Amino acid sequence: MLKLISVTTEVKPSLLNIVIVTLLNSTILLAVLIGIGLILANRVGLRLPILESWFGNGQPVNWKMLVLIAIAVGVGLGILLSLIDVLAFTPYTKELKTQFPSISLWKQLLAGFSAGINEELQMRLFLFSLIVWALSFLWKANNGSPATGTYWVANVIVALIFGLGHLPITASFTPLTLPIVLRAILLNGIAGVTFGYLYWQQGLEAAILAHMSTDFAIAILNQWGLAGSA
Repeated sequence: MLKLISVTTEVKPSLLNIVIVTLLNSTILLAVLIGIGLILANRVGLRLPILESWFGNGQPVNWKMLVLIAIAVGVGLGILLSLIDVLAFTPYTKELKTQFPSISLWKQLLAGFSAGINEELQMRLFLFSLIVWALSFLWKANNGSPATGTYWVANVIVALIFGLGHLPITASFTPLTLPIVLRAILLNGIAGVTFGYLYWQQGLEAAILAHMSTDFAIAILNQWGLAGSA
């Protein structure tokens, strides 16, 4: 009697396939968040003024001035955060200060460019708009639009989430002691509130450009050993 032997071979996906699938999933998720964010932003009066003026029915906008303001705010914020970091957290950030300057400047700039787009699309366009929209059912102004307080509450909540969201990357460079956790929440919280306010008052493009400019300023200061990572 012949015995039939079933041989199974385990097929492992290649690294390329894993990368492709991961990128595809991330792209689809981001596209969904952007779509929802655009719908909700329109409902609560949050804008993308430059894109709307170029491709939609938005009002003409002085985009050059908007860009200049956003970059100036971003650079100033980067310097401010670095000063706070140096003055308040230097005793606790020795590992960060020794490791970050070793990262090539172009890599830090590339990371800042990517973060400026992706994080603002997720944190401000989607999450900020979602929270304002949800709160508007309970808190409205006399004209029926979301009350001013809804934007402030959303801004603070999103900024806190933004700060907490940076803890994993911080943990990859240094242990998460209490001062390090407070540092991440404080510095990124200040940045998050600033970007959120710009989104509310000037539009998403201003928040994105300010975020990029902040990261660029910090990256350059990192190379000079004047800051850790915000």
